[in-house]
Amino acid sequence: MKPKRCLLVKFRSYKYYDDISRACVENGLEVAAEYCETHEDLTNILALVNRFHPDFILCHPVFSPYVSRMGSTLSIPVFHWLVDKMIEHDRWPREMFADNDYVFCTYTEDVAYLKRIGVRSEYFLNVCNITPVDHVSVEKKYGVTFVGTIELGENNYYRQFISEMKERFVDSLPEIQLLADRLMHIFSRILNLQSDASKKFQYILPELSERVTQYIRSIDSVFHGFAAINIPALLAKEVAFMQRQYFFQAIPHLDVFGPADWAESDMPNIHYHGLCDQYKDSGRVFAESRINLSISRIYSLDGLSDRIFNVLFARGFLLANRQETLSQVFREGVDLEMYANVDELLDKIRFYENNPLARERIARQGYENVIKNHTFTNRIGEIVSLLQR
Repeated sequence: MKPKRCLLVKFRSYKYYDDISRACVENGLEVAAEYCETHEDLTNILALVNRFHPDFILCHPVFSPYVSRMGSTLSIPVFHWLVDKMIEHDRWPREMFADNDYVFCTYTEDVAYLKRIGVRSEYFLNVCNITPVDHVSVEKKYGVTFVGTIELGENNYYRQFISEMKERFVDSLPEIQLLADRLMHIFSRILNLQSDASKKFQYILPELSERVTQYIRSIDSVFHGFAAINIPALLAKEVAFMQRQYFFQAIPHLDVFGPADWAESDMPNIHYHGLCDQYKDSGRVFAESRINLSISRIYSLDGLSDRIFNVLFARGFLLANRQETLSQVFREGVDLEMYANVDELLDKIRFYENNPLARERIARQGYENVIKNHTFTNRIGEIVSLLQR
């Protein structure tokens, strides 16, 4: 049987496409790849389609409307493998998708939404996507380590919203300022209630938002456009910041790598080591840390980030928040460790800081699980199986 041909669509911010191409070959596919960002790229990719005649297109890790339309026009199936959470489902209407699209999501709620609006979709686990670590030193350079953001960057839309509100209404009539102050008080109340729930990894922001929707609609005649605000999306990064701040500040000494927004976190226990290139350098950090910490954003407990797979792939010891989607894939106390609250987090940090052999055993078993079940070769194999249905 002639091998299936896969056209791999690439984006320049991501560096693992050679790994995906090798995984395609290992699964018996012929593969060609092209970037899809500039006008020149689009011309090149269309020319490649005409030369290569792909049986399907793989677009990873984001959705491309252009690729979707191209697949529809040329009657080529397009597999979109998305790794980020769809925070606002309203921004993903049915008309965005073509009949030739098949969307793999790493979050179950997104799969349910897409199926509800008539888009073919499947839950697809994330994968390890970093450079392999050749050697793991017994001597560790770092203690408890987190690689990622504290969520105070440009995509924290709530903080931008607050700043714009203050500028917009600073010289307004007193009654308008009073309405603005009341709105800010409502948002603050919602954030505090969600913050309390986040301590137990409970996500109640959508329910809280429903309670104030009627009030926001009532003042839309004054604050034009407010009725269209998606409150959970507006507050998402702020509640994630408050969640991470609560857990992180409880740890006596935390080594962190990530964006410069850590400088705004104002936590004296944080030891910031700068930005870490995920593909090239994060594996080394995971391998050189005694304990690698993972904390799912409170609004994304229905899926797993690539951090889970990458820490284990680097033979790092992982301490992650307990959630159903994690327990379905990895064994607590065997592949990794889990915590449900700050007390359990601190207890397990103390235990594993003092028990290196237990750490090493779990890290080794987690690594073996990942290389057996959670590589690009595994995932491409699942796509091939879908093609054969």
